[in-house]
Amino acid sequence: MPTVLIVSASPLDQDRLRLGAELRDIRHALQRSRNREDWIIESNEAVTVDDLRRALLDFRPTVVHFSGHGGGFGGLCFEDADGNTNSTDAVPLAKLFHHFKDDLKCVVLNACYSAVQGDVIRQEVDYVVGMSVAVDDNSAAKFAVAFYDAVFAGTDFRTAFDLGCTA
Repeated sequence: MPTVLIVSASPLDQDRLRLGAELRDIRHALQRSRNREDWIIESNEAVTVDDLRRALLDFRPTVVHFSGHGGGFGGLCFEDADGNTNSTDAVPLAKLFHHFKDDLKCVVLNACYSAVQGDVIRQEVDYVVGMSVAVDDNSAAKFAVAFYDAVFAGTDFRTAFDLGCTA
């Protein structure tokens, strides 16, 4: 069954994000869908890179959705064991995703300045969404809900992306 793995991180040394609300809204998108029996959502909050690896092994997701801070060339902001920022470069993430590319079809990086990581990850995954600019919480959540409304309705990832952008 197709699975969306939502991983989120809002390190203590960064501005707080409303990631729980985004997760809730994506779950509601699935609940509203006619195809709700066809998809599973798994989530992992305050995620470390090790948590991501384990979740990939456990769930073999179709979509990985990262919510959190992005730092452009500085990487995505995962958490360390103390809850502070562990900036992670796209190259090791792409190598990690490579091992799951038979199942993994789309990666959504719902984080500011994450297009840099998306360009690298795209070498391993068919569809990657990254943000080229800063995105506020409300806009990120609206994009995510519209994107998943479309995915759960059975559209392709490109159309879902376009619909997310229009939201």
